Amino acid sequence: MGILAPQYKILHLAPTAPFGGAQRVAIDLCRTQCSNGLEAELCWLGKGEPPQVDDVPARTIRRNLFGIRELQRLLDHFEIVHLHLPPTWTIFLNFRGRVIMHLHACPVTRLHKITLRVWLTSLIERRIFSRVDTAVAVSAWVKSAWQTQYPNHKVSYFIVPNGVTPVRRPALPRSEASFVVGGLLPEKWSII
Repeated sequence: MGILAPQYKILHLAPTAPFGGAQRVAIDLCRTQCSNGLEAELCWLGKGEPPQVDDVPARTIRRNLFGIRELQRLLDHFEIVHLHLPPTWTIFLNFRGRVIMHLHACPVTRLHKITLRVWLTSLIERRIFSRVDTAVAVSAWVKSAWQTQYPNHKVSYFIVPNGVTPVRRPALPRSEASFVVGGLLPEKWSII
């Protein structure tokens, strides 16, 4: 008996620059989802040049009024949206499906001394986070920081150090364990 994987359209939103861990996770996760037969796409957000990825469907949307409208029209075609370090202007977007936020770092107020700019950024961060259904943290420490910062948000937290959920099938020996990214596990959602 295999894993059920309905055909949901999945969109990953990630900033263009600077290229680092969040972008790498977005690329690898999208690539894995596509190779597992799911319909996944990357959307790079911002002013910088996006990384060139040959085997992953990708597009770039610039930060301006037309870009926000274009991105909103794009979001209407996806049932699941993954946020990887979302820029503050994503507060203006309306997500209609499930939203999964990858917590690559601590909340902004945990990283910087409180100034007016940090305070405003934390308000926007709180608003974006309030729309999230599931949060995937890179470590227990990052998960704890977000839970402490936003204790009243009803978010399901998971810790996945590499962004991919290993799933053991009971009938297979340990050496044949496989990875499932996206879709349904029997009687529950997988986290990604």
